Amino acid sequence: MTTGQTIEDRETGHQIASVVLRQIADDNSLLEVGRKAIEDALIDWRNRRLSCLQRNNGLVIREADGGESSMIRHGPEYAMRIGIRAIADHLARTPVKES
Repeated sequence: MTTGQTIEDRETGHQIASVVLRQIADDNSLLEVGRKAIEDALIDWRNRRLSCLQRNNGLVIREADGGESSMIRHGPEYAMRIGIRAIADHLARTPVKES
């Protein structure tokens, strides 16, 4: 907890985050921003022949020629970070529409 922050402040912050995340989850255009960022990162790792060693599960992407690949490129937690950051960046750049 930050200095001067009360438990009530933190609970309020969590409630606000919960509402915002639910709105994002229901917004197909924002989800597309996150999906595209994840896909771009997967393509980048594939093209650079990078993978996550010692992972039993995660995200894979087909080879550039369309062939199958079993190389795990990212774990789900890394992919979520990529998508969430992309959505946050998109929202920061997008002007608020007047009602």
